[in-house]
Amino acid sequence: ATSGKKIYPNPTQNILNIEALEDGEINVLDTWGRVVINQVIRKGINTISVNKLNTGNYFLIYKNQKVVYTSKILIQ
Repeated sequence: ATSGKKIYPNPTQNILNIEALEDGEINVLDTWGRVVINQVIRKGINTISVNKLNTGNYFLIYKNQKVVYTSKILIQ
């Protein structure tokens, strides 16, 4: 089974591309669990600006009607 998404580049500095097979939502959380980005994404390629985030590790949570997927991302 596929989770229906691709996230790249990782690590990144300015942008994060999320390629989704379905409409959904992403939350980016810092290491304290605070939501620093919340964005609705559409089927296809979505580009999200992360250049206002401090360098470090973050967690990206992607949700749609079928799945919840968590990934670690690194902002350089």
